[in-house]
Amino acid sequence: WIPNRFERGDRVTTLRTLTVKGTVAAAISAVGEVMAVIRDSTPIHYHVLFGKRVLRVPEEALEPAITSSSSVLHSLEENC
Repeated sequence: WIPNRFERGDRVTTLRTLTVKGTVAAAISAVGEVMAVIRDSTPIHYHVLFGKRVLRVPEEALEPAITSSSSVLHSLEENC
């Protein structure tokens, strides 16, 4: 078993601009959805859907996306 930060269906955001052959494919802070976890590479990579395009992204280039429900939960946790 290899530990990973995200699973299929998780919403993530990019920590840097992602490019394909010099063209911006996902800007910094773009929100995407994890479609697959690729555990057989080091570091772990993910297939992430940004709009209509799936990109292979290393784990260190992603962070959890902040959604309205996650920000509400975070606020509730701070008040407890």
